[in-house]
Amino acid sequence: MIQIYWESLTKKERVMAVIIIVFLILTLFFGYTYFSEKSRSDIAFPESEVGNEPVMQSNKPKTNAKDTNKTQEKKVLMIDVKGAVKSPGVYQISGGKRVNDIILMAGGLTSDADSNGLNLAQLLEDEMVVYVPKIGEQAVKLGEESEEGKVNVNKAEASELETITGIGPSKAEAIIRYREENGPFQAIEDLTNVPGIGEKSIEQMKEQITISN
Repeated sequence: MIQIYWESLTKKERVMAVIIIVFLILTLFFGYTYFSEKSRSDIAFPESEVGNEPVMQSNKPKTNAKDTNKTQEKKVLMIDVKGAVKSPGVYQISGGKRVNDIILMAGGLTSDADSNGLNLAQLLEDEMVVYVPKIGEQAVKLGEESEEGKVNVNKAEASELETITGIGPSKAEAIIRYREENGPFQAIEDLTNVPGIGEKSIEQMKEQITISN
């Protein structure tokens, strides 16, 4: 019956019929594909569950730089200021301050002061000594002048450690690395734990150093 109907159509009617059939087939195909994909998406991500997952929260209190700074500022430091400042003496200052702050508190530098060897931006620590040398005088760094000007190996920087007899750049760095990893030296003899420093080295330098914390 379909064949008889088809043969009764004109050529133009047959072309139109083919176009309509192809259009219907494509419509059915794309419609099926769309609804199939939507169905799979709804199963994988049910609307009722999306965004409702519990969020794990840490019970640890959050800390930030502002909190740390506030804690430091609550500390009270006692600093001994000596040398070429207008008013040498022991000063009380809040934590978080720097060498420049304590020098200003001591009246500022004198006209013959040499601040080139000082790190004015360095943070202060309790019981430190800030010594400002005069022009032509060897600088003594923060916290290092104690016990008659001896170098404090627990606080001295590399450049000051190198002024000790027998201590060059490599040994100075080794001393700093040791105290960073193991804490401050408890006795002068503990320096023998530093690679390259033996008992003979200790004998040569013991009159020049101190280990006070």
